[in-house]
Amino acid sequence: MFEIGESYTIRMWEDSEEGGALADYDSCEVVEISLPLVKFRQSSNEDVIINTASLAFVQATLETDEEAPSEQ
Repeated sequence: MFEIGESYTIRMWEDSEEGGALADYDSCEVVEISLPLVKFRQSSNEDVIINTASLAFVQATLETDEEAPSEQ
């Protein structure tokens, strides 16, 4: 499902005092895959590891070139 070097929008379920909410993280580039763990580099240059088998992981959507922010 994931490809190294591709960017995805990651949707996660996050607990909160109000019960929880869905959160989207854009421009997450895959840098390493060891399923069910996937290491992403966020646009802030921070690396995060997500357990894709976790109930908190909702979905990943491949970002196309048209969706990616332009660098000018």
